[in-house]
Amino acid sequence: MSGGKSDQCKRPEKVKKWRKILYEQQPFEDEYSGGSEFLKELRTNMTVVEYSFVEAVCGASLVMLHSNAIIFYYLMFDSIKNSSISSVQHFSLIFTIAFALYTVYLYMIRPRNLGDHAYTFITLLCFGYMLTPIIRTLTDTISTDTIYAMSFILFLTSFIFHDYAMAAPLVSTILSVNLSLAASVCLVSRVSSNESAFGLLALSVLLFSYWPQMRNLFTKHGPWDEATATFER
Repeated sequence: MSGGKSDQCKRPEKVKKWRKILYEQQPFEDEYSGGSEFLKELRTNMTVVEYSFVEAVCGASLVMLHSNAIIFYYLMFDSIKNSSISSVQHFSLIFTIAFALYTVYLYMIRPRNLGDHAYTFITLLCFGYMLTPIIRTLTDTISTDTIYAMSFILFLTSFIFHDYAMAAPLVSTILSVNLSLAASVCLVSRVSSNESAFGLLALSVLLFSYWPQMRNLFTKHGPWDEATATFER
């Protein structure tokens, strides 16, 4: 009787759980992986960022706008090189684009001192026009096919590093602008006059420097925020 009572009083042994360690002998087979314990600390999709439909459309439109700017620059270069448009039409178009972009840009940033911006604009205009004859002859000795290939590669690299109003390690605004200007320098060596070369350089600054800044400001502070909030509701 006493032996039976002692057996009944014995507590059941606690089942030992498998632990993910190597320095301790455990009562499990070597190929045992722990079942649910092995994957308990697994975390999946920790860095996934979900975008709404409006945000996705806005992001895709930024890429399309920059590609359209590059294509428009190539079309203007081809028109000037083949004399499809006159110098008056060329400068009228550039002046219209410059006036529209700069006016909207100043309206969006609301500068306290317009004199500084006017001084910067006049300085760029004067120095750009004075240095145009030198810039136009920098790549004059390189073959035309090489110039076209270099401009394509530079524009393509600029397209990759361009700022599309998003925080990413690959984004480099300064590098993208410099690559676009370098591609423009390659192309202006194939026009016949300094005036046309200066017009192409001015157009390059407008399309690849001022326009992206204004576009990103409009994307961040424009009506897209309200549209996104309305769509998500």
